[in-house]
Amino acid sequence: MGSKVAIIKGENPSEMLKGAFQHFNNFQGKIEGKKVVIKPNLGAWSTILPRHVNEWVVTSKELIFATISLLKELGASSITLAESAFIDIDVEDIYKDIGLTKELKDKNVELVDLSEGPFQKIQLFENVSVEISELILNAECLINMPMLKTHGLTVVSLGMKNLKGTLSDQSKRIFHRNGLEKTISHLASVIKPTINIVDGLVGLEGIGPVQTGTPIEVGVIIVGDNLVATDAVAASIMGFNPEEIPNIKLANELGIGPSNLSSIELVGASIESARVPFKPAPSSIEGTRTVISWWGLPEDQIFLNYTDHWCSMCFMNLMGTIWALRDDAGPQMKEKLYILADKTEVPAEYKGKLVLFGNCQARNKAKVHNDDYIFIKGCPPGQMSVYTTLGKTLYSRKRFIWGMLKRIFKGKKLSWLPQWKEALEKE
Repeated sequence: MGSKVAIIKGENPSEMLKGAFQHFNNFQGKIEGKKVVIKPNLGAWSTILPRHVNEWVVTSKELIFATISLLKELGASSITLAESAFIDIDVEDIYKDIGLTKELKDKNVELVDLSEGPFQKIQLFENVSVEISELILNAECLINMPMLKTHGLTVVSLGMKNLKGTLSDQSKRIFHRNGLEKTISHLASVIKPTINIVDGLVGLEGIGPVQTGTPIEVGVIIVGDNLVATDAVAASIMGFNPEEIPNIKLANELGIGPSNLSSIELVGASIESARVPFKPAPSSIEGTRTVISWWGLPEDQIFLNYTDHWCSMCFMNLMGTIWALRDDAGPQMKEKLYILADKTEVPAEYKGKLVLFGNCQARNKAKVHNDDYIFIKGCPPGQMSVYTTLGKTLYSRKRFIWGMLKRIFKGKKLSWLPQWKEALEKE
């Protein structure tokens, strides 16, 4: 067997990581004297949400620190932690809010914003090229550190999905336009991490990969020397069949790594002993209705229709902004919305004010039989543009302005979702 994956159960990240590395005789040689780059999953952190909620959607700081300590013990010549945030979000703010800026400076670890480049243009497949961080491509040793999460478009968000954060902002847009599952599979043929460390201490199930999901205790880390094999094992621990996960299946077909568990050398704990079934992300319509119900809005207040080409930032800027409007101006809205995003077509009949959301919907303006619609441009549309456009539609002028002023001058955080309280009560 050419690929090995270690499953380690426990509570102490440092001890678990050392236990995993002991199963790989060649890891020290891959680290000693090398310039090591760590790519965690931190991009979903939000500075306007409670800290504990953010900790459910990013690689744990404890595991990152344990990894840094072990890399130093094994003789890494330098260590860089590199990440990018969602489009139009500054990862430097995320580093600071998490507490990494000062703490990693004290540990002599460099922090890098991958969105700043420089980049190298690489062709993934016919007619599709993307810009990939040169730091990532040239890393002597690349440590990929995702976490266990469900995803509304790719079923799971693991190591292959984590590599999307190595792209320029424009290339992230290209990814979604060409189908996320296909593009991340082909990206894995270009970026081949030296070591993959999946944070399974606490995972995220349901409406992931952001804070609308629900934390789930798993208590494992998964370490592997092949990206696809590691993702296959991680997906199986989550209760999914890796050979039915499109991006894992395609990566196997591309020859990047095995998706069949019988082709992977498993060490440490068994998959059966570590398995904690995750609730998958619901369909777009079901998920939207669930979120709207959390805000106390009528089920038919907002109808959102999108396909698997829609990007996470569009979803966050839309739903997060409606969330903020509901907090600021109240749940009593004067207009129902029928929102179309990415490549969805205008239906023959619909109820509510038609909203064409994002540049992908520009082509539908000519297909609307009258001018009674709203087009919100942008890729993705900016939060303030969405806030003001929808706010003026959903509320009276007085109510909207008063709510907006509260948001601007009081710096309000978003209200709690019901599952956050439930999760805290379980701890």
